[in-house]
Amino acid sequence: MSRPAGHEAGDDGGTIHAWDELARLAAVLDALVDMNMGSGMTLGEYDGFVAAVAVCPDTVPPSQWLAEVWGPEPEFEHPGDADAALRALQGHYNRVARVLAEAPETYTAVFDMDADGTEVWWDGWVEGFDRGMRLRPGSWEPILKNGASDASMALDLLHGLCRLVQGEECPGLTEAIAEDIDQLANNLIPHFVTWLNAWKTGAEPGGGEEPGTWTMPGELKLHGIRASAGEPCPCGSARPYGRCCALH
Repeated sequence: MSRPAGHEAGDDGGTIHAWDELARLAAVLDALVDMNMGSGMTLGEYDGFVAAVAVCPDTVPPSQWLAEVWGPEPEFEHPGDADAALRALQGHYNRVARVLAEAPETYTAVFDMDADGTEVWWDGWVEGFDRGMRLRPGSWEPILKNGASDASMALDLLHGLCRLVQGEECPGLTEAIAEDIDQLANNLIPHFVTWLNAWKTGAEPGGGEEPGTWTMPGELKLHGIRASAGEPCPCGSARPYGRCCALH
């Protein structure tokens, strides 16, 4: 895996996740697919999923959201495997929830990449976030009703991204706008999460700016973690990422 784009080598403040932790998590997610449990999430999908659980206005107990990931009655060959899987899944959620509670400005997202290692995919993350929201569909309504807030704008845009991923009709969406969205989504998503987190915690929305007036910075950098195609796959297979999990 590679360091997050926009952070120079030697910069220790670039990520809330360690590479070995993500490798263990990727191996667990792959194992769940092999055992036909859950519906098979990539790293990006799972990161979006736990982000939605973490910023949901209502508490979603682990017993519910874990069942969404690995099914209601997981069967592991060895008890130790189940414990290791639980530690990896719960640990990732705990890190996301902790950073949003203690230092939301340092939050980063985990995105998947294409097989060539040249393009970052935000699609899976958005689909995972949507799955997380569906665990408590009514909890998000108060945010949507407050159209003047940054949280409402974030939720609206995330819904739009999800419709785009699922191929649903988006009125007024031209090819040029779709291309712009594709280029900006990776940079916008971490802001959307922190705005929704601010709503949940009662903090000032938009980092102190007037609601709905946030503007893109002049220089865009990718805020997230991505796997490089030529480097070892985080699932532990010893194959290059581009020839392993990136193909799933």
